[in-house]
Amino acid sequence: MKYRAAVLGCGRIGAGFNWPPAPYLYDHCSAYQALPERVSLDWVFDKDPACARAAGEKFDVWNGTGPDWQFQLDATLRYYPVDLVSICTQPEDRADLIGILSQHRCIRAAWIEKPLAVREWPPDWKVNVNYIRRFDPRHILFEGRVRELWVWARKDATTACHFTDLARFWAVPRAAFHYFAMDGPNSYVAVVDSGAAEFFPLGGLSAGSRFMTNALGNLLDALEGTAALVSPPENALLSETWAAEILADHAASLASGASPVIP
Repeated sequence: MKYRAAVLGCGRIGAGFNWPPAPYLYDHCSAYQALPERVSLDWVFDKDPACARAAGEKFDVWNGTGPDWQFQLDATLRYYPVDLVSICTQPEDRADLIGILSQHRCIRAAWIEKPLAVREWPPDWKVNVNYIRRFDPRHILFEGRVRELWVWARKDATTACHFTDLARFWAVPRAAFHYFAMDGPNSYVAVVDSGAAEFFPLGGLSAGSRFMTNALGNLLDALEGTAALVSPPENALLSETWAAEILADHAASLASGASPVIP
């Protein structure tokens, strides 16, 4: 079966808006068009007309927008039903989006960015949360082999949850997860079971990695009943809770004048 898809939110991660070329496929629209035998990107939608128009032109699909975006999105789904959606909007818009989308029985799956900001989902949906390192071959290679993780990255919630999720994916104990807050490209060192250190510079993703199409493929497989979801919402919520706790501890240590090292 070939599925129909739409991308909601046409910024950097949704459609590569105003983002320089990367050495790997990075946005949702491109991932859909990279798997033409399994899925078609039918349309895109964004509250910002410039983002919607740019994505529509770039990917040669219909684009939707409007001042009353909730009404417009509802009307679009009635005329152009799809099987699955990518939710790449700002987190504060996601609860309203889920309310609209859940009224349309055509939708069977969602591929959503993090942090979730949503805790309840239609029970019959398949949902993958886009923690990209779970789908990258090099990171998969180290699954179950890492005993300690050292991260240098920004201290915001969006960034921190990426790395708490990576630590959980690699089964790193919380006490062995160390986070140094810094601006600049994210980098990290994994200490493996042999005691050797593996360095992951500049975000840790190799040129040519197919992590986005792997994530989408896993969602499509789950929709067809041939695979389990690699990054379901219940897992993502645990990673985000861990990140929030770590950031709170970090803020408290800064307030006390202690070292800015997490944990």
